[in-house]
Amino acid sequence: MIVRIGNAPRAAGTTVEEFQTHWSSGHADVARQLPGLRSYLQNHAVLQDGLPLLPYPGFDACSEIEFDSLQAMDDAFASEHFQEAVTADEQGFIDQSRFTNILAERRVVKAGAEPTDGVRLLSFWRVCPGATPEQAAQLLADAPVPDTVILHEQLVEIPGAHDGRKPSINQVVDILVFPTTDDALAHLQSIDSNMTIWSLGSIAQATGRLIGHVIPVVDREGRI
Repeated sequence: MIVRIGNAPRAAGTTVEEFQTHWSSGHADVARQLPGLRSYLQNHAVLQDGLPLLPYPGFDACSEIEFDSLQAMDDAFASEHFQEAVTADEQGFIDQSRFTNILAERRVVKAGAEPTDGVRLLSFWRVCPGATPEQAAQLLADAPVPDTVILHEQLVEIPGAHDGRKPSINQVVDILVFPTTDDALAHLQSIDSNMTIWSLGSIAQATGRLIGHVIPVVDREGRI
């Protein structure tokens, strides 16, 4: 199974709230029909006064879509449905010129049932020269997290997956699921969180963080 994490800024002239509304409705209705799609999750930033709770990470869309293989993913994006319906919907909705993605495998560090009203803290890490995604992922997996964490997952770039494709900017996404926004913020402000960043100094750099709600468009059993 391959996970494609897609990150894209909203188009100019569109508010964050307008973007999230269309992304979770009209765009979801079109994108869920991609052939071979096994799972599709949207991570929507928690908003405060119409803006993301944390500093803007450089994107508004943060999607996770899963396929059986790289070939299945390539076939989906080469399909008539993507080339016509999905592409047409994206025009005027997202800024494709600044789109980035990571082709990754999903790893479960701490298993748990993600609550529908929980929040996710997603941290995006760019691996430093001379280091590897595996090193960064292991350090993050071993880093202390509070007891309030319900689920801990990682999305780690698959070696060679980007060969011949758009290169990735980040190589590891660390996902912590908390019961509430306050729990996620408390962790960000903790000594443990700051020490994790310090320990990763020569291995990887955090490029952005997102506190968000997850919206399952197609669940992991492929059900719409």
